[in-house]
Amino acid sequence: MKRNHCFRSIFVLVIIGLFVFVVDLFQVRTSFFITSSDQIISYDVAEVLRIIDGDTIEVFVNGFNQQVRFIGVDCPELNTQGGKEAKSFTSDHLLGSIIYLEKDIEDQDKYNRLLRYVWTSKPDNEKNITNMFNFQLLNEGYASSMSVSPNNKYSKQFITIEKEVLKNEKNNWYLNE
Repeated sequence: MKRNHCFRSIFVLVIIGLFVFVVDLFQVRTSFFITSSDQIISYDVAEVLRIIDGDTIEVFVNGFNQQVRFIGVDCPELNTQGGKEAKSFTSDHLLGSIIYLEKDIEDQDKYNRLLRYVWTSKPDNEKNITNMFNFQLLNEGYASSMSVSPNNKYSKQFITIEKEVLKNEKNNWYLNE
């Protein structure tokens, strides 16, 4: 009798453990950081599954595969000058990586893609955007800045970076078209 009860207890614990594991696997993985300016940066952790083009990727986030369109930047289309290079740059830096997705005001665009700033490491300070991939695309000249209201949290920084890239003629084959 004790043996049967012990077996049942172990079985119940295993089932509970599996349930907790599955729930944890599919739960919303959002973290919050308070910056020095008392601004909250919230983000979702995602894995990059596929690169669609220079400024659009497919990720696994919150238990689902989702397309993500980078906010504030515009890379050339694949069939235009610089499109393949921008996609290659994005692929080289993001494919298979864990990234951190920051939302601005709007959640999705008209194509149902998530609109996000993409961080390559945990964002801890909105004044230091060098670990944001949107910034890296601009800084390396693979994208131009594109401000679409109301999603313009970093638009001033992006415009400043774009001007600097143009001034230094850094990989700006796309920006000089």
